[in-house]
Amino acid sequence: MAVGVSDQHTSVPRWASEPPEVDASGRRFLVVSSGARAREVAEDWCAAIETLGRPLWSHHVADGSPAQALAERLADERIGARVMIAGPELPALDALRAAHRAGAIDAELRIHVTGGGVRRVQCPHCHAHTEAIVAVGETVSCDGCGRSLFVYHHVSRLHGAYLGFMADAEEPGA
Repeated sequence: MAVGVSDQHTSVPRWASEPPEVDASGRRFLVVSSGARAREVAEDWCAAIETLGRPLWSHHVADGSPAQALAERLADERIGARVMIAGPELPALDALRAAHRAGAIDAELRIHVTGGGVRRVQCPHCHAHTEAIVAVGETVSCDGCGRSLFVYHHVSRLHGAYLGFMADAEEPGA
């Protein structure tokens, strides 16, 4: 099944190939990372922040998501903090979601995605989230209701998930 979605009609982030620079206007910095490649990026950020002489909190996980630790730390933050996130797409989206829920705005965030891998797909029918290695435009079976979901060109910042829709919805008997 081919869906004609142009690049201009997508909410799928275009992750930069190089890590963003540290925003020197920040008063305090929170740096989180997941995985070995992301740890290297985070260490470079931390070194740059240390030269600024500003408060720094950092947290690294070898595997998984640093989102919970970030959410707990952000509960005590105020204006002026900068959040820097590095990791594979799913843990990075989880941390980004935690930052937005805590009230961070895009201008306060820097993110570097170190790779793809697992994606979260939200089912609009049963609202379950399915995590799988799947590309945009492919299908995946919903863990909740079993429907075959087409992974659409839309990422929900609220859910940190790609939108799925029933792949064979228009076929007779579906």
